[in-house]
Amino acid sequence: MRYLKINKYLFTIFFIILCSLSCTADSPLTSILFWDISNNSVVQSTGSSKGIKILTNQRLNLILNQEIDIFHKLALVNALGWEFNGKCEKNSKVFLQELKEQNALILKNSLLTNFKIINNNKDEPSPDNIKIVKRGFRLQNSRSTINTYSRLTGSNSNDLYLVYLYLLVMENYWDVPIILKELNDVYNNFELQTTIDPSTVEAFNLIKMLVSSQYSLVEKGVSHDVWDQYDSYLQEAHEQNIFINQILPIVNKYMLKYKVPN
Repeated sequence: MRYLKINKYLFTIFFIILCSLSCTADSPLTSILFWDISNNSVVQSTGSSKGIKILTNQRLNLILNQEIDIFHKLALVNALGWEFNGKCEKNSKVFLQELKEQNALILKNSLLTNFKIINNNKDEPSPDNIKIVKRGFRLQNSRSTINTYSRLTGSNSNDLYLVYLYLLVMENYWDVPIILKELNDVYNNFELQTTIDPSTVEAFNLIKMLVSSQYSLVEKGVSHDVWDQYDSYLQEAHEQNIFINQILPIVNKYMLKYKVPN
């Protein structure tokens, strides 16, 4: 009898976990696929490939290319998809590590150049000094790492941070509340910035809507509140670029399942 009770208890736990995974497997973040809108060959090949998709050098180069529109970069993350099994290194971690290494390399080269100018090419900085520089970058948090890279290269820090947060939320559903708060904080700080690219604001609004819808699903389950998050986004959206105009029908088709019939 005790054995049967234990088995029943274990089955109940397994059922709850299975339902939880099913809920997250069909959700705004995982089920709304818009990568196919992008005409970028790297995005297309990534979305079409099977199995676990990692952030390769080619894909990293797309994200870090300043000439490529932010929406192609978001489409790449969308094409990478939802990864929850932990069999490989997290793409968000790979992304940050790449920025830290590039920051250290850029500053190392700058340190070498300036040192040689001051010393008339007679000497080089000690290996210890170079190690201190590298270690400093490795200890930076995610936002500081991205801001440093942006200052050193002239990249758009807001765009890169949005890509990072999107990578992060596609890896761990339990971080959704934290990432949603961070998205809101960053968005609210836009008003303090004198110049900001309109496409950056539109991109933030899009991802924030997907994450807030996901948050509603995780917190309240299948309910009309998921649709309300999307509807609120539509009410606040103004001028949309060509990418968003193509993405919205895909989003709308999925979100309709959460709408309360009139």
